[in-house]
Amino acid sequence: MQAMSDKQANKPRAALRSLPLLCGLVSLGALALGCASGEAPQAPAPAAASESVGKSAQALAGVDGNRTIGAAGTVVNQYTTLAANVALGATTLSVPAIAALANGADPLAPGDLVLVIQMQGATLNTANNDNTWGQVSAIGGAGHYEFAEVSAINGNVLTFSCALKNAYATGQGVQVVRVPQYDVLTISAGASITA
Repeated sequence: MQAMSDKQANKPRAALRSLPLLCGLVSLGALALGCASGEAPQAPAPAAASESVGKSAQALAGVDGNRTIGAAGTVVNQYTTLAANVALGATTLSVPAIAALANGADPLAPGDLVLVIQMQGATLNTANNDNTWGQVSAIGGAGHYEFAEVSAINGNVLTFSCALKNAYATGQGVQVVRVPQYDVLTISAGASITA
C-alpha cells in the first residue's frame, strides 16, 4: 500500500515538472505571431467605456468563422506574387492585384493573416559535370518566410502591424498567401484540401 501512495505522491511532481515546458511552448506560440521587438508581450489593459481599442499585435483568430469542406480538392487559401522588392524591416508590401487575395466575395481586410514566403534564390553548382553538380553553394533567401497581420490596405499595398524580418525580391518566386483563420474547420468524409 505504501508503494501506491508513493506513486500517487509523485504524479503531482511529474505534472509540475512538465509545467515549465508547457508554459514555454505557449509563450513561443504567442511570440510567433507577435512583433519581434525584443520585449515580452503584455496583456492589454482593459479599455475604458469611452476609449477605442488599439491595434492588435496578432491576427484575428477565428475571423473567418466556421467552415465545412465537402468536396475533394477544395482550395482554402489565395495567393499572389510581389509587385516590388521588399526591404528587411519594411512594414508595407505591394502586390500586382489585391483582388487575387479575396476569398470569393470576402476581400482581404485589416486583421487578416498572410504568409510571405520566398520559394527561390538558392545558387546551385552547375559548372562541374561531377558529383558536385546540383549541390547548393549558397542558400540565398530561398525558404525565408513569415506570417504577417494586415493592418491596412491602400490600393495594392498591404501594411503590416509588425516589420518584416526578411527582405524579399520579385525575381525569387516570392508568394503572398492569405491564410484563413477558422474557428472550426471540418473536413467531411471523402473531402480534402489542396493548395
